[in-house]
Amino acid sequence: MDAIDEADLFQLFWSKAAARSPFVEQEWRHALELYRAGRGDFIRPVYWARRPHPIPRDLDIEKIHFQRFNLRELGWIPRRLFWY
Repeated sequence: MDAIDEADLFQLFWSKAAARSPFVEQEWRHALELYRAGRGDFIRPVYWARRPHPIPRDLDIEKIHFQRFNLRELGWIPRRLFWY
């Protein structure tokens, strides 16, 4: 939590595993408290699946935009790719 307090931004890598992790939830909830306390563009969530895993209602805020990472555009071409 100290590292999140000191960070300039909180990059949330959203996936099925992240959505199920109590530790990730603890971290994004802490980041959300900082966001609500006035840290403007602090939370920047990304995902790489075709559609994001369901987003918790608390994070489904108009100003927090989940951005899709297009891995192929970044130069990553897997041999086999599984979508969740």
